[in-house]
Amino acid sequence: MRYNIYSPNSAAYGYLEKRPIPMQVRLKDIARDLGLSIVTISKVLRDHPDISRETRERVPKRVRELNYHPNLAARALITGQSFTLA
Repeated sequence: MRYNIYSPNSAAYGYLEKRPIPMQVRLKDIARDLGLSIVTISKVLRDHPDISRETRERVPKRVRELNYHPNLAARALITGQSFTLA
């Protein structure tokens, strides 16, 4: 539900406008879109040699289209390394 906070005639005048929070794109989303497995997407992004040329071309294109960025917090949980200085 959206409220017009700028209209004095609105019942919600003065309240913040509620906006949906956009969800981050996941490897799962890219895999579903391309009909591939999550492992295949991960291998392409990590430049494994056992992936076909066609797949190597399709995945990065879709990654750019969806503006995928790895979740660094998730990566830190998996690897145990956060790469932050204390």
